[in-house]
Amino acid sequence: MKVFKDAISKDAYKRMDEVYQVASSYIHKESRSSKRLGKARCFRILRDVRRTIYEMELLQLSKEQKEQMYRSVRMMDISRKIEGLITAQSDLSEVEKKEVKALLGKLSKGKLREESQQAKLAAFLSNIGGRVWEISKPVLTEVLTASIKKQYGIE
Repeated sequence: MKVFKDAISKDAYKRMDEVYQVASSYIHKESRSSKRLGKARCFRILRDVRRTIYEMELLQLSKEQKEQMYRSVRMMDISRKIEGLITAQSDLSEVEKKEVKALLGKLSKGKLREESQQAKLAAFLSNIGGRVWEISKPVLTEVLTASIKKQYGIE
């Protein structure tokens, strides 16, 4: 969702975010409420989704902008998958999990620019190894500096 924040109007983004939050509150177990999703609420959600789609269809994006949005979405998606796998790792301390999640948060927002942070994330993910490392490699190739890629054999 944050991918579109700068591309669409503030009102459309706010509506899209609100719809997402409401719909996810009915879907995710941890946020279940005693409220039921009534027919009227369902129609309001669908109406707001349709309005957001119309807004997005009107976007005039260049090829570069579309590619950047695609990369951002992919980055966020893979970061979430990696976070899920790291959370499931029982041999990691809570401090390590918290630290890597913070680095992944920066990665998904495109703010992992410092080489020391890049090296720290690459080292952490390669030490975990297995599926985490394999899923991480494609994303890391896009964001790591050349020296760190060479150090970890990513290219």
